[in-house]
Amino acid sequence: MHQHIVAATVYKDRQGNGGNPLLNHTAEKELKLVSTGAGDWLASNGVMTVVRGGYRYNAVKRFTSGSPAADLLITSGP
Repeated sequence: MHQHIVAATVYKDRQGNGGNPLLNHTAEKELKLVSTGAGDWLASNGVMTVVRGGYRYNAVKRFTSGSPAADLLITSGP
């Protein structure tokens, strides 16, 4: 699991922005989280649109280490 994902979520939670549900779910289910890398947050691409029930995200993302065993991909978009 990529540790920057956990660190960013802990930071989000400590700022009162709702990181706790993801942290608890990850711990309870022993999920493996991966991301396309911290650089993804700096140079995100793609388009996120509002759809019924949530969002649709269309983008090109590079391969991430650990992805074959991952339970959840964490990424970002503009």
